[in-house]
Amino acid sequence: MRPRVGNKEDRVFKPYPLSEVTIVGQGMTVVSWLQQSFSSPKPRVPGHEVWVLNGAANVLRHDVLFNMHDLEALAEAEPEKDYLGVYAGHDKPVVTIRALEGVDSLWEYPFAEVIEAFGETYFANGIPYLIAFALLCGVKVINIFGCDYDYEGVSEYEKGRCNLEYWLGFARAKGVMINIPAQSSLCDMKWRMTGKGRIGYGGVYGFFERQPVIQPNAEGKPEVLGFSTPPAKFDDVEAAVNTDPKERAIQ
Repeated sequence: MRPRVGNKEDRVFKPYPLSEVTIVGQGMTVVSWLQQSFSSPKPRVPGHEVWVLNGAANVLRHDVLFNMHDLEALAEAEPEKDYLGVYAGHDKPVVTIRALEGVDSLWEYPFAEVIEAFGETYFANGIPYLIAFALLCGVKVINIFGCDYDYEGVSEYEKGRCNLEYWLGFARAKGVMINIPAQSSLCDMKWRMTGKGRIGYGGVYGFFERQPVIQPNAEGKPEVLGFSTPPAKFDDVEAAVNTDPKERAIQ
């Protein structure tokens, strides 16, 4: 039985060894996770867990649920949602800002340990907390679905995207592989993959039609094999073609 939690007195959720974690939020690319789960079901693998945030726990299989709020304050602000009643009967650990007496499923996020380990206090939304905890667990791979920060009509929640991208860069610098679905706006994935947008024409910036050919090596790390000759085929090259040459040169 792998270590998962601290003792019953301190109620702190302690890091434990993991090799891979899949984080599933509530954004549009949660559909990608569902499709992947339906079409290619995989057996549970030791060292690989699925973590979800907030309401995603209502419908998705998971190992740990994170709700990164003070639940007592949240319950007072939104009493109709009965957070404490729902979580009291939850059969998986619920990691939150503050453990509450009498709710045995609740465990406290190890905030002090994270700050001590990384010297960083930049947490502007929930998902970055999960990235930081995954790093404490020693993960080598993070798969991330439903964390897109892309809302019809724009939303104040979109500002949290840069916070997550910061932590993903932090993780990459530590050698962690990050997998994001091509349909996600996170890290501009869908713009780079589909060629949408004025500058993002589906390639690596600055190379235009003569693109580097990049493929994973035996270790799964990207490797440049050469350059596209003849020019690589893009779905949409309007951004490269229609941008004024002078403007293009100074960007």
